[in-house]
Amino acid sequence: MRVFFMGSDEYSAQHLKHLVDIGVNVDLVVTQPDRPKGRGKKLRPTPVKETAMRLGLEVIHPKDLRSITERLSSYEIGILVSFGRIIPPEVLRAPKLGIFNVHPSLLPKYRGASPINRALENGEKETGVTIMKVTEKLDAGPIALQRRVEIGPFETFGELERRLTELGKEMLEEFFEILEKGELELTPQDDSLASYAPKIRKEDLIVDFSKECEIVKNKIRAYDPKPGVMSNLNGTIVKLFGVKSIESEKGEPGRIIRITREGALVGCSSGSVLIEKVQFPGKKVVNFWDAFNGRKVKEGDVFTLPGI
Repeated sequence: MRVFFMGSDEYSAQHLKHLVDIGVNVDLVVTQPDRPKGRGKKLRPTPVKETAMRLGLEVIHPKDLRSITERLSSYEIGILVSFGRIIPPEVLRAPKLGIFNVHPSLLPKYRGASPINRALENGEKETGVTIMKVTEKLDAGPIALQRRVEIGPFETFGELERRLTELGKEMLEEFFEILEKGELELTPQDDSLASYAPKIRKEDLIVDFSKECEIVKNKIRAYDPKPGVMSNLNGTIVKLFGVKSIESEKGEPGRIIRITREGALVGCSSGSVLIEKVQFPGKKVVNFWDAFNGRKVKEGDVFTLPGI
């Protein structure tokens, strides 16, 4: 069975490598064009392109996906993981069996670009991975496989993404075993249960300590370790990471009650949260205790909403 792969980021690249490792016949990789990155704005390939080149696979990044429709029609199936572009209808129809997407949510919940972040931000207790056939409607195609996992109360985006990556890789193995046996069955999604996970905007990254502790906790962990939530500390925009606990001790919302080796205890509307790390502009992420000893932050300082 000839397979092509479509993807762009590191999450996607790990799935590509796993497919090759388990012997799936991937001989074409489609990714996004090289983009300028870093201070020098040098053109850099996507993680998927870098991985494909290391594996000796042919990799292309066409500006117009329609231009490769005829070529893709010689393939039995396409696998898509975090590609980042809308797939034209003629491309979706090109391979014999269609294109299948590995999506990190329990579809139809959290269709869209940021399902892991939004599930954490909304305080979901479980999530999962869905492999579904790609259709013209966003993340609405029929489901081939779906698996559930519980979300830990303080689990971060980075931690959950790693677990879902491993689950997605396992499910791809199962998916291709089903294909080989000719036992593929598709279940339509119930659109009435759909919810959406829109692309992250800058304003989504603002943490508001006037909210309840649970909301503050979920906001911080949903964007930890990247890109990090923002707050204003003494006129400087800082990023915050690592919520360790919720405490009943009350204080003025946003005010640092105390700083210990464990972190900074910061007041919210319903108690306080213990936050482990902070990042100042242009600097590395450090423990609050180190920032306190370096006189960059002190007890009594107040986090306020940044103007962006």
